[in-house]
Amino acid sequence: IETSATSSDPSKCTEVQTEYFNETETGKTGEAALKTCEKEVEEGDEQAESVTVTNIEVEGEGAAAIAEIEGGGLNGQVIGIALEKEEGAWKLDGFMGFVKYDPTGIAATIEKKLGEEEGFTPELATCVAEGVEEMTEAEAEAMIFEKNSEGLEEIAGSCK
Repeated sequence: IETSATSSDPSKCTEVQTEYFNETETGKTGEAALKTCEKEVEEGDEQAESVTVTNIEVEGEGAAAIAEIEGGGLNGQVIGIALEKEEGAWKLDGFMGFVKYDPTGIAATIEKKLGEEEGFTPELATCVAEGVEEMTEAEAEAMIFEKNSEGLEEIAGSCK
């Protein structure tokens, strides 16, 4: 879990993450998901500084754990993590959702990322971040873990 969250080595896409995880995170399938994962890791803007892992529960070839994230795109969040045993090694298989949701942290990350995007004024980035901070936990989970951008697009549309 820690390697997946903190490493900037593209090999993590195969060594500590399942194909399913890469597909979920990138929105692509198969080889395209792997290549996108490797490219995103090399760009390195989402890596956490540290991760504290607790409450590990193993059941056969699957496991679950709690990860508290410091730094990166999920700074300040506490997340449920699914793991899968693949060829004798435990790999990250998915996010199970927030255990502790910090909307202010997510909003700050969104504001920073949008502020770096061409075509986004600081005022628009702030407006979108304020809307993100008002999202329900379920809406934020859909945006972050399911890559569902509908809520974000709706907020951005209302800011213009």
